[in-house]
Amino acid sequence: HIREAFENAEPSDLSLQKALNNAKEQTVHLGEVTMEEAHEISEYIKRDVNDAAEYMAESSAELGDWLMLDIELLLGRVRNGVHRPLLDDDPETKLRQMSQDREPLYREVADAMVSVDNRSVVDVAKAVVRCCG
Repeated sequence: HIREAFENAEPSDLSLQKALNNAKEQTVHLGEVTMEEAHEISEYIKRDVNDAAEYMAESSAELGDWLMLDIELLLGRVRNGVHRPLLDDDPETKLRQMSQDREPLYREVADAMVSVDNRSVVDVAKAVVRCCG
């Protein structure tokens, strides 16, 4: 059920704290864990994420991931989302041109490429973690 909470979260709710709070509420509501257990689990997750970030900062470890998105998926997101001035006139043509212009550079500098098409946030995160390992 924690996975479902992450997958069903709105993009604006995908901060770590918001996602953890949502997952805690849902698992407690479903009777899977107590509030205390849910809080403890979320603290473990935050600790692990912070430890990983600190390690990367201290060791200068870098991972230049390129998350590849399908143009049609991007179009759907910009049509139904936040105003993007750069895409006002002709979003599809502009996105295709930007992709064509940027793709060679992205391929050159990326340590890994992960397709996000038709994948949940959790699946993409797992793919990125596999690339790091």
